[in-house]
Amino acid sequence: MEPNRLEEWQLLSFFEVEPERFDAHEDWFVNDLAYVVQRGRVSLRFEIAPYCRDLRISLKSEDGFSYDFKALGVRDVRLVSENHVETLVIDLGDSSSLLLTMRPAISLIHRSCTVI
Repeated sequence: MEPNRLEEWQLLSFFEVEPERFDAHEDWFVNDLAYVVQRGRVSLRFEIAPYCRDLRISLKSEDGFSYDFKALGVRDVRLVSENHVETLVIDLGDSSSLLLTMRPAISLIHRSCTVI
C-alpha cells in the first residue's frame, strides 16, 4: 500500500510557521525543510525531506532536557485530527510510531507494540 502524500499546507497549518528551506528555488516536496517552534521553555526543530521521508526531530527545554531523533525513509508521515487535536503521526514501521502534537503544548510520544 502506497502511503498518503503529505501536503505542504498541512505542515504549515500544523506548525503555524514558515519552514526554513534548504533550496529556495526547489518545490517543497523535493526540498529539505526545517520547522522551528518555540513554546514557552520548550523548542522544537522538525526537519523533513518529504520526497524520501527522511526526518529529524530535536526537542529541547530550558531546564537542560534534550531529545534528538533521526530516521531515513520512514514508512509514512500523516496528519490525524481527533477530538479537535491534530497529531502528526510518523509511522516508523515494525509496529512503531512517533506521535507529535503542538497544541495545547508540544508533546512527543514514541509508541511501540511488540507481538510475541
